[in-house]
Amino acid sequence: MARLGRIVMNHGGFFKRLEGGGDCKTAVYERFQSIFKDGAEWESAKAEARERDSKTSAEAVT
Repeated sequence: MARLGRIVMNHGGFFKRLEGGGDCKTAVYERFQSIFKDGAEWESAKAEARERDSKTSAEAVT
């Protein structure tokens, strides 16, 4: 679940926060809906997450 939260929200602890009683805004819910409704959106979100992850890794090295 952490990876899913990271892909969609760039927040690996997103679902842990929800489990702990947190909530999310309607826009966040709608983002999840749009990503799961359209395979192209899902692929795009995964590609964006990979790009963010690679930038983070590169920054950690430098």
